[in-house]
Amino acid sequence: MIKPFGLQENELQPFVRGLENEFAGAVFVAVYTDRMESDRFSKLSLEDIGHLLELRVFCEEKELLCRRDYMGEAFCARILDDNCGMTFFDETHLLDQDLTRMESSGTEEEPMTRFYTMGGGSYEVPYSENVSKIRVRTYFAADDGKNGIEYPVDWRAIKIF
Repeated sequence: MIKPFGLQENELQPFVRGLENEFAGAVFVAVYTDRMESDRFSKLSLEDIGHLLELRVFCEEKELLCRRDYMGEAFCARILDDNCGMTFFDETHLLDQDLTRMESSGTEEEPMTRFYTMGGGSYEVPYSENVSKIRVRTYFAADDGKNGIEYPVDWRAIKIF
């Protein structure tokens, strides 16, 4: 179900922390003005909310998205799951990786891998080095006309594998 709502900066941390049981085992991707972070949801640090532009917390069942265009604005947020009544379509995308350059870290129980992109950037994922794809689910709604054409209205990350 899609549940859109707004959150001020000071409301984000308590709200997200209140979802820890609902999103147990999930992964997050956080986009800041100067960096991107990804790890297990249980390791999410929200100490730099002032520079946070987008936060996605996702598992196979649902996704929390908190997003804003500029620092200092309120976050527009939503929780999306498959009970929203819309049709959906899954796609698999390859992650941008230079497979000659990657670094493993973390522990055996909680591995982390830093991948370097073909353009020279880098990102870290909370998995061992054998991940190369992300599955994305796009949701569609029918237009209000009589032609029955569906159009995409939202999407969410499902899993990295």
